[in-house]
Amino acid sequence: MKFLPIVIFFSLFGGVVVLVVLAVVKQGKLWRERPNVLREFATRRGFSFVENPGSPELLTTVRPYRVSETIKRTEVAAAVRGRTIDDPFTLFDIYTQKESGHDNSRSLTSTYETMISFKTARTWPEFQLLALSHVAANTITAKILQTVMKLADGMMAQRGLHRVEIPDEPGFQLWVSDPSTGVKTRDGLMRAFKGKSGWWVGAKNDTVTLMKSAQESSQTSSFVAADALDAFVNEAIELQRGIREIAATPQ
Repeated sequence: MKFLPIVIFFSLFGGVVVLVVLAVVKQGKLWRERPNVLREFATRRGFSFVENPGSPELLTTVRPYRVSETIKRTEVAAAVRGRTIDDPFTLFDIYTQKESGHDNSRSLTSTYETMISFKTARTWPEFQLLALSHVAANTITAKILQTVMKLADGMMAQRGLHRVEIPDEPGFQLWVSDPSTGVKTRDGLMRAFKGKSGWWVGAKNDTVTLMKSAQESSQTSSFVAADALDAFVNEAIELQRGIREIAATPQ
């Protein structure tokens, strides 16, 4: 019986290892099958399917995806291109491998994200909005969210972005490059996102990019499943039209 705790420990540890391995295998399989999923989606919706559409930083100028000290690998295998009544768009998946930690405690994390970028004739104020969830102010959940989200301020500051407070929506976090545009940007975004949550949206120059958050797990949190692509694109188009008022119209 004295060995029972050891047996239980290794049984549990072994079970965790198996689950992690299975999750990695599943993610790899999803990624390999993804071009076929996007091809079928494009054909059904009358869009164009594109293999090897280019580097991530060309598809979205909002977030840095270049290989760096912490970003070890990025890949975009395929994309879908289409057009709304007003603007062309590109839907694409990004695979990113990031390194975190220090010295001997370093680890690699793989993430899979689905984004849709619109190229417009308008000029957008540079911003990033995390529309996580609608949470009542002055609640414990709101305070926790505010505390956690403020940890992102340092990273955003490195990108030249400043926080804009949204007192009535603690589950929403907004950062802008020009503080003088903060109020107009915030008010326009909040009107468009009334009753909507679970999105990230960013804009810079002539490009606005949207991404869903919290889809499945931490490893595939923003990877839109095949059966959810229609809803993703339709809602993204609706949101992009809804926030156009904060962009400058062409002269």
